[in-house]
Amino acid sequence: MSQLSSPEKSIDKIVQKNSSTDFWIVFDVRLADHEARSGIARFITALTKASCQELRKRQELKDPLVQHIRMLLVSHKSPERWVEDLVYENPHLVSSWHDQRSRIFFKKRNGPVWLWPSLTFRKIMRLTNQNAIWLSFANFDRPLFVCGKSKHQKVIQFIHDIIPAMNFPGIGMFYKFQFRFFVSRNLRKLPNILTVSNFSARALEQMVPQRSLPISVIPDGIDEVFGKFQKSFDKNYLIPKRKDYLKRVLGLEEQQWTENHWIIGVGRSQRYKNWQTIYQVLEQVNIDKARKQAWFLRIGAEQQECDYLIQKHDAQWQNNVLISYTSGVVIFPYINDEELSELYSLGDLLVHPSFAEGFGMPPLEAALSGLPVLFQKGTAIEEHFAPDQLPSQFWFAVDADRSAIWTNQIRVFLDDPKSSLFYQEISRATSPRKAVLGYSKLQNDFTWHTSASKLLDFVLSTEGFISGAKQEG
Repeated sequence: MSQLSSPEKSIDKIVQKNSSTDFWIVFDVRLADHEARSGIARFITALTKASCQELRKRQELKDPLVQHIRMLLVSHKSPERWVEDLVYENPHLVSSWHDQRSRIFFKKRNGPVWLWPSLTFRKIMRLTNQNAIWLSFANFDRPLFVCGKSKHQKVIQFIHDIIPAMNFPGIGMFYKFQFRFFVSRNLRKLPNILTVSNFSARALEQMVPQRSLPISVIPDGIDEVFGKFQKSFDKNYLIPKRKDYLKRVLGLEEQQWTENHWIIGVGRSQRYKNWQTIYQVLEQVNIDKARKQAWFLRIGAEQQECDYLIQKHDAQWQNNVLISYTSGVVIFPYINDEELSELYSLGDLLVHPSFAEGFGMPPLEAALSGLPVLFQKGTAIEEHFAPDQLPSQFWFAVDADRSAIWTNQIRVFLDDPKSSLFYQEISRATSPRKAVLGYSKLQNDFTWHTSASKLLDFVLSTEGFISGAKQEG
């Protein structure tokens, strides 16, 4: 496997094998391991892959600005499978390297580590004759980049999550202090700061008002599998599809709740995600026995939420699925993006009551899959679509955290007959994603290709980044 990292292959050999005029974009992929399944892990993986595709496309088009640019993926441990595949498929464009000696700095997986990237980047800069930049990904409990003044111009700090900058419950004081200290430091010292939304950029700018340089936005992408499945609201169509899904994906035989409303919630169990409100809402929604019962399908729940459901709602495990028949709640095991996209196509509504979001992927994934969305007002989610770009019966911000307000709005959404021209268009479309984007007339297509293109444009347009790399022309 050409140029693939191995214990005997050093960074020296990787660099020496390539031209002395090469310019290296170094992707710190430590956080993108397959076990994490976090938003930042998905972000790093998808953006790195898309950046490779975009760079390869531009090189094939003979763009003189990129002919000598190479990608180096670095980590503290043996490369993930997706890294191996990327190197194997692009041997002349992508290399990877890991420094097993750095394990001494890792007392626990994903722990906050500040020293390793600075030492590693110093070595890479020396070996490449300063022809490299370091792309550092971080959020509030992951490593931010710390380096000497001489490296400031050669670092892009990507701050993916700005939750601790918001004053909401459920965020530990240690994480708030850690985030604010290191982020404020980097905002003062590093000229090249990126984040994922205008909402996040404004929050970061407020942390250090004296910063004169802008904070650039490279948005999250939404994998194109979301919107792949046709969307229907016809229960005669949905019920057999749901039964097949539960048996095929979860190993569940006949379930009584395939005929009920499916309310979906996606995300981890942090307190600021506010899932407790939805558990309270579900009780109120299902009080009226004359109405069709609603079931809450939770994806991404962590152990403490499972324990709560077992203790308070008499939930039982069935084929690695936690089901409470008394309260109408199902906690799913891990499902991949394609299975999640298919679930969106079978649901009635996605709820996202989180108080704090720097981007908010699940609501956007669901909307592009044709699923109506209710979310908490006052987060970055509002900026995905302007109020007049999508019908309020499809995309709506709830301006309260009280369960009574959520209960009423969920009832409105579930009782909507979905007979409007908008819903008819969604149901007829072979691609709900294209139908939603076409209706909204939005310029952003939310693809990783767009995000990668913006990142590469940022690198090429930033003064001092590739000044040492030879350009053909």
